[in-house]
Amino acid sequence: MIRRYGYGYDGQTGGQTLHLDGRRSLTVCGTEDVLSFDDSTVTLQTTQGKLHVDGCELHILSLNAAESHGSIQIEGRIDGLFYEDETVQKKSSVFGRRRQ
Repeated sequence: MIRRYGYGYDGQTGGQTLHLDGRRSLTVCGTEDVLSFDDSTVTLQTTQGKLHVDGCELHILSLNAAESHGSIQIEGRIDGLFYEDETVQKKSSVFGRRRQ
């Protein structure tokens, strides 16, 4: 069974497509960079933000960076996918404020 999540990739709006096949294979179109990886977590910078793939015995089958927005295929037991919230605002400090 193939499940498709995310936004359709059209190359112009920065869209993204995720294809998950039976929790054993994941293809992500719209990958900009592989930030880190080991056998339990793969962290990607994508057109939709930072994506974490958690699982067991994960390995990267293919990485295509030649496209305008690359694609990656990951195999292993995929336990979860989540996007890191990048909208956290920095708190201002007393030292960062100007005196008027």
